[in-house]
Amino acid sequence: MSDLASQDDLRISDKDLQRMEKHAIAAEVRNLATEALRLREALRRLVDRLEFVKNDERYMAVWILFSTHGGRYDGPTYTAELDNARSILSNIPGASKTDKAEMKNDAHD
Repeated sequence: MSDLASQDDLRISDKDLQRMEKHAIAAEVRNLATEALRLREALRRLVDRLEFVKNDERYMAVWILFSTHGGRYDGPTYTAELDNARSILSNIPGASKTDKAEMKNDAHD
């Protein structure tokens, strides 16, 4: 008798292959879901921080002072990107209605 396994011993049943594929797919789905949650939180924190800075009296005072002295800003802005981020966050399943309402109210800046 040989120490080498026969091909029959190495054969994997279709049922076993399907089970392994299901486990691999489930693991990948779990990884993607975890990454999606991480990205959602990062985006939410960024949106919150931009809103916080934009609404800070010290930040607003800079623009008031600038316009009082005849200044007009015509450089790049992030308004479209921020609106897009708000939209993405508001359309994520499981986002609370409060979060969605806050994002909608903040969009009128």
